[in-house]
Amino acid sequence: MGVELVAALESRFDIRLSVMVLRESKNLTRVAHIIYDKLKGQENATAFAGHSDKQQQIRHLSEQHGVNIGKQEAEKLAYRLDTTRHIRSIIE
Repeated sequence: MGVELVAALESRFDIRLSVMVLRESKNLTRVAHIIYDKLKGQENATAFAGHSDKQQQIRHLSEQHGVNIGKQEAEKLAYRLDTTRHIRSIIE
């Protein structure tokens, strides 16, 4: 069953995983982080394009809480949010 899951993840995300990743990961969150890190390594600077609405919302929310974040950090957070939602939709 682990081999099938790894094959499905590799096919869906175009990444390389080993079955050992599943065995050694203590929970699903850890597996999601590993997948995220692998996807992040494949992305280039243009990967953050198209998130401007979320970026504005993130910056506005951070300002409301007295935290000043820059445009680049807002881009990264918007991308992470989309990636996490995408992974969750596949897993669920």
